[in-house]
Amino acid sequence: MELLKTFTIAFVFINLLAVSAHDRPVIGVLTTTASDISAWYSSRNYSYIPYSYVQFIEAAGARVIPIPYDASPENLTYLFNQVNGILFTGGGAPLNYTDPETGKLGPANMTRVGDFLIRKVIEAKNEGRHVPLMTTCQGWEILVLAISKNYDILNTNYTDYAVSSSVQLTKDAFRSGPWASLPADLQNATQNLPLFYYAHSFALTVEDFYKDRHLREFLEVTGTSIPVNGGAPVFVAAAQGRHYPIWGHQFHPEKNAFLWKEGSNVSHAREAIFITQHYANFFVNEARKNNVTFESEQVLADSLIYNWNISDAGKVSSFDKAYLFPEVEKYPEYYPNLFPKHTRNNKDHHHYLRK
Repeated sequence: MELLKTFTIAFVFINLLAVSAHDRPVIGVLTTTASDISAWYSSRNYSYIPYSYVQFIEAAGARVIPIPYDASPENLTYLFNQVNGILFTGGGAPLNYTDPETGKLGPANMTRVGDFLIRKVIEAKNEGRHVPLMTTCQGWEILVLAISKNYDILNTNYTDYAVSSSVQLTKDAFRSGPWASLPADLQNATQNLPLFYYAHSFALTVEDFYKDRHLREFLEVTGTSIPVNGGAPVFVAAAQGRHYPIWGHQFHPEKNAFLWKEGSNVSHAREAIFITQHYANFFVNEARKNNVTFESEQVLADSLIYNWNISDAGKVSSFDKAYLFPEVEKYPEYYPNLFPKHTRNNKDHHHYLRK
């Protein structure tokens, strides 16, 4: 009861702080390529967003629009300028590639797009506009590559797929951010119970973080974890921007309350659920700090994720359901928010958009 009481008081306090802020926040979620799921992948099923991320955001009182990773820079900018926050999901996209002429590693498409949006978040803050960015697993790895510009910095020796573990908090975690506002009982649970879901084969080691000047200057480590399956060093589990509203974590805070697939090994302990709720509330309340709105209610209506149908994903992925999106250039009629001159008259329209 004491834990619940403490959590309730903290929850009320956080929400009181946001009473006068934006009460209709919209979060832009970057889609991720479906190329890692061969049973889906085609120009019609070109990218996706696992449903749990949408549930995670909606549970904190915000709405979601997809930001297609294959949209043009102009369209990415257009959508960025109308949302209150950005989220990068997990996934299995290739994040680097080897240049056939030079043999050097460079950023793959997902990393380039992520880098573009990260720069937008930084620019917005420098101009006095607070647009938070939260990154998870693959999204965190994109953040690391974008900031370090070292496309070989991620350690590839991790096999922690569908496991749960604790997170050891650093002293920086208690100064600001989601961990600092977490009740003491949950801070203790964070470090002593296997509450955090991991599904990764890449990670940033603590040693490599501190070796990289760009990462050290831009981010501060707030949590670390030890691989459950061994064979690799201690890695960065969570970090936050020193001067910018950016948070990253290798674990999946959205899974605890919303993933129930058999064999997923997700913790549904009450402490895990409270932390999921806290993380969601923290992020959405950060998004409430700006008063950006869409240029019109019609553009917002055309942009909301409710325009797309949810697909079952349990047989081909580690999650239950996902939203699928067609390739932007080949099917512009499905993106009236990006291409308003196009009408929704394609005969296969109902495959992607609700009637």
